[in-house]
Amino acid sequence: MSSENQNKKPKILIIGAYGFLGRHFTKYCLKKDYLVSIGVKSTSNKPLDFLGTPIDTYYTDTNNFIDEIGQNTFEVVVYAAVNYGKNSTENELRHSNVELPLKILTGLKKKEILFVHFDTFYNKFQNYNYLDNYSFSKREFKQLVKELTDNKIVGLQLEHLYGPNDNPSKFIPTLFKRISSNDKDIKLTDGKQRRDFLFVDDLLILLDMLVHERNNIACGNYHFEIGTGNSVSILEFIKELKFQLGSTSNLIFGALTHRENEIMDSKAKLDKIQSIVNWRPQIDFINGIKILQNIESNKS
Repeated sequence: MSSENQNKKPKILIIGAYGFLGRHFTKYCLKKDYLVSIGVKSTSNKPLDFLGTPIDTYYTDTNNFIDEIGQNTFEVVVYAAVNYGKNSTENELRHSNVELPLKILTGLKKKEILFVHFDTFYNKFQNYNYLDNYSFSKREFKQLVKELTDNKIVGLQLEHLYGPNDNPSKFIPTLFKRISSNDKDIKLTDGKQRRDFLFVDDLLILLDMLVHERNNIACGNYHFEIGTGNSVSILEFIKELKFQLGSTSNLIFGALTHRENEIMDSKAKLDKIQSIVNWRPQIDFINGIKILQNIESNKS
């Protein structure tokens, strides 16, 4: 990449900027002084830490959204919006995970744009039925974009992503709250399932690397497994969480049964992504928990 391109501020559109990952990446890009625009629903609540920050904003649920972004010359689009299907219809889920990102890709006038989207590690495993409509929508989008050849479409299949300010209904935020509150008895499975816990800050660095390498990536469709490359048992993770929080909660492992066809071990293979960028996560689960604890402590 030429020094001129290296010094040029990238022009980035982040879809789903008020969600967990989108919010983190938007703040990351603003700190880097990149040229950032965001796409959000007009009904979404703006995060408190975005108040007072002027950001070029498009509303994804308006009729002229595609026309508006099509008139711009974005170099990178990060599609961080996601619908898990828990509180929505199948049509709403498909619109968020399949139809809207396809419309964005086909509506962008500038060619050879880097378009980054996200997949779930659930799709590495057959017969795992948890959030199956969500998983299916991710597989459908991955299949449909194979027809598009004018852009650089990068799918990142994320392992267990976590970090501060995540949805409180998710696994780690729920446990963090219960354990830090010293809930007396917390019923759990045996915890033998192993997961690849990826702290969000490591993912932000990877996204930044892809942004900087955008001109060196050939047009085509790419799909990479993303995690630390190591798995940790849920039992070990939860015990470490309790230890660092100094909690008196009684963890009752084995009180709950596994989900049907539970995934017992998952971790990312990093060789493919490392052939594109020199990226390796730096935050293991012990330090990830430590960072979470420090952030939550500073809030109180």
